[in-house]
Amino acid sequence: MVRFGMNAELKKAKDRAAQAWSDSVLAAGKNMAPFISVEYSIVQWSNSVSELYRDQWCGEERHSDAGWDWEEIYRRYKSRPKNCLAAMICDGRLSCLALFTATRQTVSVAFLEGDPREDCKMKPFRATIMLDLAATYGQRLGCNEIRLEPVNDRLTKLYEDDYGFERVTPKKGETYVRRSL
Repeated sequence: MVRFGMNAELKKAKDRAAQAWSDSVLAAGKNMAPFISVEYSIVQWSNSVSELYRDQWCGEERHSDAGWDWEEIYRRYKSRPKNCLAAMICDGRLSCLALFTATRQTVSVAFLEGDPREDCKMKPFRATIMLDLAATYGQRLGCNEIRLEPVNDRLTKLYEDDYGFERVTPKKGETYVRRSL
């Protein structure tokens, strides 16, 4: 009987997270529509996204601060209901991947990587779209803060100057940036 109750609660949590994700993808698309004229879609990791990743990114030289193994990231983070591995696709190309992890208070962009090829149409928009999506997702889940752990000083400065994040240097752990939702 207790086991059934735990499974029912887990199902509710998964359903709430799935609804929050669907709502946030639609809302973020509306938020960005006035600013981005290129058509794109946002989906969660799937076999077809995995195939695009292997075919389009794995043979390319990737930035030394990124180049993560996204298939391993998916395997490592897929079990928590509020985690989402988001993929941006434009004209059949994988333009961006980002992992959102959420707690009761915070949504974090744990990883964010753009298409390593220089001719990506979405290059000027990728971070803005993914950060808006993360913020919208966090709001739908009731979070009050968005966090990122930039991989280099250039990105820290970008998030502070262009997106209004503040730098936090805890006594223990890595420096991160945050913004209220």
